Amino acid sequence: MPLAFLKALSVEIRKAQVADCKELSEVAIASFLPAHGHSSPKEDMDNYIQNNFSEGNLRKEIADSANEYQVLIYENNIVGYFKINPNLTTSFSEMTAITYMSRLYVLQEYYNFGFGKKLLQKAIEVSKIRGQEGMWLKVWVENQRAINFYKKMGFEIIGTSDFVISETHSNPNFVMLKKY
Repeated sequence: MPLAFLKALSVEIRKAQVADCKELSEVAIASFLPAHGHSSPKEDMDNYIQNNFSEGNLRKEIADSANEYQVLIYENNIVGYFKINPNLTTSFSEMTAITYMSRLYVLQEYYNFGFGKKLLQKAIEVSKIRGQEGMWLKVWVENQRAINFYKKMGFEIIGTSDFVISETHSNPNFVMLKKY
């Protein structure tokens, strides 16, 4: 997509509000399922989604000051968002002023609009404002598209970790780090 076209897009990134929770829930589910839906038994996946992406859970998370949620709005709709947690360390790095990005979701139909990059840049900006020196995240080892995106954005694989879906199922993840 030409850069001039992307600049013409009317895009807003702002702090998420409780009123956004219904749309956030829809975006989370629609983004998570294509990448992970086939990775575990349906019952496990349904429970994970209910526990993590329900409107009620999102309301609690947005109200918690440890979480920073920001939404990307395009054509008056939330089409992506991120969730970061400043000062949340990982055992794979000695850094202490580091942000954990636990979610960066964009609806599939907007993948080639540059919205993931815009969200990540905003997350890094917010992280830096909070005095952080880097950002880390986990990404499923089978999500090659996401791995390639993060590498292109300057992240490096520094370890592996299990992403717990249920008591009986987890997926192997890479831990990736970007130093500022």
